[in-house]
Amino acid sequence: MGAGIAQVFAVAGRKVVVHEPFEQVRDTIVDRIRDNLRVIGADVKAAGLVSVTGSLAEAVADAEFVTEAAPEKLDLKQEIFTKLIAEVAA
Repeated sequence: MGAGIAQVFAVAGRKVVVHEPFEQVRDTIVDRIRDNLRVIGADVKAAGLVSVTGSLAEAVADAEFVTEAAPEKLDLKQEIFTKLIAEVAA
């Protein structure tokens, strides 16, 4: 779901930084977005607006907007928001 959200923002011309903790997933996100854009006939150049990082601090450093797309597990979401609040407050 996170890659899809990133894709929507990128197609709208916004620079997007995706935080993905898992390297194997991280390495596929931009290519998946590019493939999706190709399938729907959209400009694949939008994928160039998406970068991916394993660092939450890097992902939110210059953010104007943050959205969360983790699996529906309350403890995981609470952990993410605790870390996010700490990064924003730093």
